[in-house]
Amino acid sequence: MILHIPHRELNWGEPTTLRYWLMLPIEYGGYGVMLFIVISGFCIHSSRLAQEAVAHSPERVRWRAFWKRRFIRLYPTYLAALAFTLGVWCYVIDLDYVKAQFLPADLLQHLTMTHNLTPDHPLTLNGPAWTLGVEEQLYLMYMAVLWFRRRCSMQSAVVMTFLATFGWAILLEFVPDVWKVGPVKLGSLNLWPFSFWFGWVLGAFAAEMYHGRVRIAPWMSRPRIAVAAVLLTTIDHPFVWPHLTGDESIGATLLAWTNTTSRVPTEIVGWIHGGILMVASALPWFVLINHLANKERVVGRSAHRPIRAVAWVGMISYSLYLTHVPVIQLFERLSGFTYRTDPGRVLWRYPLTLAAMLLVGLLFFRLIERRFLFSGHKPRVSSTTVTEAGGPVVRSRPS
Repeated sequence: MILHIPHRELNWGEPTTLRYWLMLPIEYGGYGVMLFIVISGFCIHSSRLAQEAVAHSPERVRWRAFWKRRFIRLYPTYLAALAFTLGVWCYVIDLDYVKAQFLPADLLQHLTMTHNLTPDHPLTLNGPAWTLGVEEQLYLMYMAVLWFRRRCSMQSAVVMTFLATFGWAILLEFVPDVWKVGPVKLGSLNLWPFSFWFGWVLGAFAAEMYHGRVRIAPWMSRPRIAVAAVLLTTIDHPFVWPHLTGDESIGATLLAWTNTTSRVPTEIVGWIHGGILMVASALPWFVLINHLANKERVVGRSAHRPIRAVAWVGMISYSLYLTHVPVIQLFERLSGFTYRTDPGRVLWRYPLTLAAMLLVGLLFFRLIERRFLFSGHKPRVSSTTVTEAGGPVVRSRPS
């Protein structure tokens, strides 16, 4: 699961202080988004491959049934979480302010799951909900992936989505941040699904390996590859590399080096840097899934209590994900332990907030989400089935 600790923009003082470096790991909480994206691709495609195994032949996707299952599984719980969030906002801030800021435009975009496509509302109300909009849009793009898989191969789909995501990253350098299409204002292009398509399809490719549809290359399950990728993205963080080198990023350092040697154009170096980071952000989770899947295939699922405990939290993680921000806001209002408090209060704040988030997430799961967990859908079970509620790796939250 993704541990939903409260992370905010950096507020830990100067990088010359011990406090800065002790609290810095909290700023990497947002990197868990790619973990969710990769696991989502794995679970969704694995469910389809399990159905094909039961039918003993490739099946065409019944998109109407697919969307019906997704809608029933996710949307009612999402609506309840929006209502809970609005209630907390009315208490924590001010009812008039909430009306002015979030009704009707913001709420409408959240209800239609298009808020990640606009410049004004991607992170308002319940900030992490932008990933749900991305997820719905990735489901639409799944049709293109299956088309490539059916006519070429899954490897071709991986290459196609890599080129598309890489091309999208280059496009972001040249298009305006905000533009209008008629009365509609678009923006926040870094949160559009094309930015995450490659990571999602890498997860689907891992599912192909798990079900024996493609042969896995040995390096794709080696933990040291994952460690190397994590180290790269860790040191390239905007709160780390500039303080270590004085340059804005690893790409800027490469650019400075090439300008004094081979004179490689600035744009080329920037594109190479962006492509490397795009792969590095998804690679550790892809390798981790393959490693755990191979381990499960050999020794079976773990019976250790800590693993079962994490799996239990994974089961409620959709509710946990939807409610953790309003719980943080409510906790800060009631306790006064904000993220700007002194280090002593910070030490109290994190375990207490985490306990509150787990408690509310569990209650939300039992009262609401559980009612829609398998509504209208009985998962087929076979020796290789990975259902939409679980899998060989611990879920981050439902896809």
